[in-house]
Amino acid sequence: MRLVATKNSEHVLAFLRPGADAPHDVLVVLNFSDRELRVELASDDARRVLKRFKHPRDLLTDSKLRTLRVPAHGSLIVQQSQ
Repeated sequence: MRLVATKNSEHVLAFLRPGADAPHDVLVVLNFSDRELRVELASDDARRVLKRFKHPRDLLTDSKLRTLRVPAHGSLIVQQSQ
């Protein structure tokens, strides 16, 4: 597991859970705020992590993502679309 720095760090916890290979990596984003947040990554290293997910989808809703918007007190589990 590897923490991923965000600009919303007081309300958001994000981490990368590496899979057996890159297509199976998972990015977990947790929002502890009482409002929806658009998660912005805080470093070049964090942005490189996000680039692993060229066509991201949320495993919880099985929906494609265009931005990392996390509902209040919600979460995203992001994986590369197959």
